[in-house]
Amino acid sequence: MMHRLVLMLIGLTLMLPAGASGQGYRVDGVVTNQSGRPQPGATIAVLTQPANTSTRPGTPLAVLYVDSTLTVAAANPITADGLGNYHFYAATGVVTLQFYGTGLTTYVMPDQTVGWGTPDEIYVEGAGKQTHHVLSTAASTTITISVGAAFHDPFTSSDVGKVIRVILRNPASLEDFETTIVSVTSVTKAVLAVAPTITSTTGEAYWFSSTQDDTAALQAAINTNTGTLRLGKGVYVITDSIANKRSTTKILGAGSWRTTILLRKANLQDSLYFTDVMGLNLEGFSVVGPGMDTISGGTITIKHSDFDNVQRFYVRDVYVRQAAFRFCL
Repeated sequence: MMHRLVLMLIGLTLMLPAGASGQGYRVDGVVTNQSGRPQPGATIAVLTQPANTSTRPGTPLAVLYVDSTLTVAAANPITADGLGNYHFYAATGVVTLQFYGTGLTTYVMPDQTVGWGTPDEIYVEGAGKQTHHVLSTAASTTITISVGAAFHDPFTSSDVGKVIRVILRNPASLEDFETTIVSVTSVTKAVLAVAPTITSTTGEAYWFSSTQDDTAALQAAINTNTGTLRLGKGVYVITDSIANKRSTTKILGAGSWRTTILLRKANLQDSLYFTDVMGLNLEGFSVVGPGMDTISGGTITIKHSDFDNVQRFYVRDVYVRQAAFRFCL
């Protein structure tokens, strides 16, 4: 039997909703232009239906909120961040999304559902934090991070004692190590138990409780035989491979710089291990392997099903660090 692998990279994605608590629901999305690249600063108007999209913004504008309690109204239209990401909170319903701005051909997406938790979707929350810009000085235990953007979390006093994974880079060197946070001096500065050995110009950091382990929660969610596993903004720590069911058709995050699966156990071959796959969508998350000094680890392995001669893999905005994709046909 001949098997055919189809890898589709999409240029326009709406990621609906990444989960929320309370009365309202969160919707996350990425605006991309006609070339398939994220469109920073794009404008997104959220409209109730029936919608009039002949103007920019269209009408009538839906009521948006700053969080899932739906108590404080937020601006509408909204503006995408520097990576084209956007999000909003709203009550359950059906809306039209209108996208426009400099360098972007206006387009409309009607009939978009707000509200997760359908019988074919399950949500798991990640408690860890992250940033994607870290500055360090060799032999200094103080690191500086960026905050402000949706994908940069600030340091807080409650982070003292947490484990932190630091990946540092400069044009000549790479350093990757795990230590603990000794103190927090501001939202952008923390003192570590171990000093970096290089001066960095960029890097990432992921910090979380020493007891955090999301392996069982993620596997339990998949074991419910629900079609879609949705991951919110945050860091998910795993210490064993996550295996799929044939019913698993989608794993959707909130964006590769917002949702991170971090593998802590050294030399574990796979972070995600998919077998008997007939169709699978992977969107909007990162996988970080166990470290630069390990032999292997973090691989996303996908093996085909013997029951279908056409395999469909739909991959967008999935970023792997010290890991890899492996397709077994």
